[in-house]
Amino acid sequence: AGGDMEDDAVLVTQGVCRVDLSEALGGEEEIARWSDELSQPTPLSLFAEDGEYAQYRNIRDDEALGFPFEKITAALAPALTEYFVGTVDELRLDDGFAIHYNMDHHDTTVAKHTDPSDITVNICLECSEDLAGSQVLFFGRRPLRRREELAAERQGSAADEAAEEAKHELAGGKEETFMVGPRPGWAIVHWGDHPHQTMPLEQGKRTNVVMTYCYKDPSRSGVLARTCFHQ
Repeated sequence: AGGDMEDDAVLVTQGVCRVDLSEALGGEEEIARWSDELSQPTPLSLFAEDGEYAQYRNIRDDEALGFPFEKITAALAPALTEYFVGTVDELRLDDGFAIHYNMDHHDTTVAKHTDPSDITVNICLECSEDLAGSQVLFFGRRPLRRREELAAERQGSAADEAAEEAKHELAGGKEETFMVGPRPGWAIVHWGDHPHQTMPLEQGKRTNVVMTYCYKDPSRSGVLARTCFHQ
């Protein structure tokens, strides 16, 4: 437990799915352009954070920026419908923001927390070749199971109940931990209520975009019931 886990098939059994978004992001040159643009400090971030903490930038409502949210959602659809939802139409994009870490920042961690989302997509745009640290540490297992497997075991609505049970499963009654490192052009996808934290950056830099999705149907969403996201 606690090791760096790079086997994508094993990750799925822990609760994380990797998706290659290189094409949706426009290829290598376009990814480099996005990374360069979103790693630059903005006047607001300089004023609010004084350069001490990792640099955040809200891009969800920045129409002039033109980040390809729709293309990314379309590219995510196979994974989302395989492990998380019946159709992507059940979801709405709630938020999108960029975060940049480098060695000039005094604090490059994010404490253990759950997200204000039903499903979280964390996209790595860039990580320098000398990157060390800055992995995402997950707490506990939330095995992702293919919907057809669940349907074969149980019929009708019981498949959704089985998905909920699998989603909240912990291994052996003991909370295990596992770490996931960044992979440029790829996203990691996980349930929003799967506790995780960001480990300290030891060397290098990285730039990510985080997209959070919520169920359109409020009765299906667990976000409003989460009054405290940091644990």
